[in-house]
Amino acid sequence: MKSILKTFSNKKFVGQVIVLDNHRFIHCTFTRCLLRYGGGPFLLDRGTVAVDCQPEFVGCAKRTVEILDIFGLLAFKPMRG
Repeated sequence: MKSILKTFSNKKFVGQVIVLDNHRFIHCTFTRCLLRYGGGPFLLDRGTVAVDCQPEFVGCAKRTVEILDIFGLLAFKPMRG
């Protein structure tokens, strides 16, 4: 079965907004990036690292983070925006 995820391999991303949904990252490096996640499938695979990055949750993922925060189930404080 063919993957529905668009694949990036051995890429370096610096200071960019990266949409995680529907993407697979293999041996990639994110530096000072905004990692945007909306609740869709994604993979951070085989040696992918994030350095000094921030998550941003949108759509369904944002609502999930909000309810987990209400119940005190997060290990971090989400950014409000």
